[in-house]
Amino acid sequence: MTRPLNVIGLLLVIAAAAGLFQLKHEVQQLEAELVALDRVLVEEYEALRVLQAEWSYLNRPERLTRLAAAHLELVPITASQIGRVHELPEPLGAAAAVVLASGDES
Repeated sequence: MTRPLNVIGLLLVIAAAAGLFQLKHEVQQLEAELVALDRVLVEEYEALRVLQAEWSYLNRPERLTRLAAAHLELVPITASQIGRVHELPEPLGAAAAVVLASGDES
């Protein structure tokens, strides 16, 4: 009677040891993956900080002013460019607007 119980107990111990070994191996793999992901995360944060610094550098007001002067033909407005409301043209009537919208001018 003790012999079959010993064999069953031995088999259970071997199965538990094999399961524990498998579990330990899986945990080690997951820890290695976690370390790799942490490393990637740190690299991404560093890249983000570099991009934020570049963005701040490129958006300096004096640089933007210089680029606008070099590439845009902006001039200050003059008083003659400012009009009054009564100088605006009269709005088209409803019928004329429909004709112009449809493209039929007959």
